[in-house]
Amino acid sequence: MPSAEVEVQMPASADSVWKIAGGFLSVADWHPAVGRVDDEGKGRQRRLHLVDGGQIVEALLQHDAAARAYSYRLVEAPLPIENYQATFYVEEDGAERCLVRWSARFDVKEGEDVLANEQALEGIFESGLQHLKQLSVA
Repeated sequence: MPSAEVEVQMPASADSVWKIAGGFLSVADWHPAVGRVDDEGKGRQRRLHLVDGGQIVEALLQHDAAARAYSYRLVEAPLPIENYQATFYVEEDGAERCLVRWSARFDVKEGEDVLANEQALEGIFESGLQHLKQLSVA
């Protein structure tokens, strides 16, 4: 099964980064590609309105504030993938440092390029985490 994963070390505590990014509906606060988020299911489903005009719908599978992690699945997206499930995780990594990991597993629709889709998702994760890193330092 194809996968994508990005890890970024941040010069901030895990708790402070989780306060910015730990809410399932807060992704527009830190990901530059997301213009706004609509709650479509009492905090359990979100519609991402992308700055390029696209929309993505995702459903929350699990949210564990104590572990600073949540996982979700893709419901609807303009991507040639299916069975997408992802995890967002913030882990302490020393005094005033943390490691943020965003990973996903998915299937690529028949006839689509697996490597290109893995790289595209890693690019989305990387841009979001790098922007989150800038926010966590500010």
